[in-house]
Amino acid sequence: MTNFTPVYMSDKVYDTLTGVLRQSYPHACVLYIDRIVNPVLQAAYKARVDAFGPEANERQLYHGSNAGAVAAISSGGYKAALNKRAAYGPGNYFSSTASYSKDYSDVSHSGESYMIVNKVALGKHTVSVGGRFSGDSGGDGRSIYVTRYDDAALPEYVICFHKAARM
Repeated sequence: MTNFTPVYMSDKVYDTLTGVLRQSYPHACVLYIDRIVNPVLQAAYKARVDAFGPEANERQLYHGSNAGAVAAISSGGYKAALNKRAAYGPGNYFSSTASYSKDYSDVSHSGESYMIVNKVALGKHTVSVGGRFSGDSGGDGRSIYVTRYDDAALPEYVICFHKAARM
């Protein structure tokens, strides 16, 4: 069962997440941040990290989304089979920069957009060539990461923001 708990502005995690977000997306207008707690996904992720061993290669990465997908991902995890875009190979896509991931977050009828902050175990990472990668994960070699394993990503936080905010 998934539990969402608010991350308050007085929490250091709030400052950390908004600080990292604003490094690559300085005009982000954050409405709220929720912590995602799902013991089933946590156990599956831990098993994947343990399987990778010392080469787990964990990173904190972003995934742009919409409200419906946030609920589905938070309760059932990522599903590579649902991804129809595969420029760097089949799998679940993430980015190290919030500004890139925000472009994949839809805007709701009320103007809200969503981004999920994840812990991702990349394992043996290779650069994708011709839409394929040979390791546990691939990507562009700079900021785009693709993992072939659904349980290699653990959604930890959801950030709700106004995408069209201007300063």
